[in-house]
Amino acid sequence: MALEAGLPLTPDVPARSEFRVFAADVEKTLLLLEGIVSGGKVPEKKFPNLREDHTRLLAAGDPEKERYALVNIEADRMTNSLNTLREEIVAWSRLGRGQSALESGIVPVAAGQGKAHGEGG
Repeated sequence: MALEAGLPLTPDVPARSEFRVFAADVEKTLLLLEGIVSGGKVPEKKFPNLREDHTRLLAAGDPEKERYALVNIEADRMTNSLNTLREEIVAWSRLGRGQSALESGIVPVAAGQGKAHGEGG
């Protein structure tokens, strides 16, 4: 939504090929997560590396152009959100299959810990 809100306020610039890769990998991530939520098993290696995509996105284009800056910031937010969502869905799926937290590799976080700066609370 932030991207759509910012588009009329920034000059037109061509979409970077790195953005197209990022967008495709976001879509792939969502489809893989849908598969897990629907009861499927998806190997971790099937997920694209959104952080790597974002790093390439930052290196591409003119950082002085406002539109690129907006996309870079929002792509970082999407990357953080989708990586966290993936971790949570994978953990939920493993626990749903009867694995203990220890077997699934999930380490419980003590109350009040694990929140990033500025999150909830």
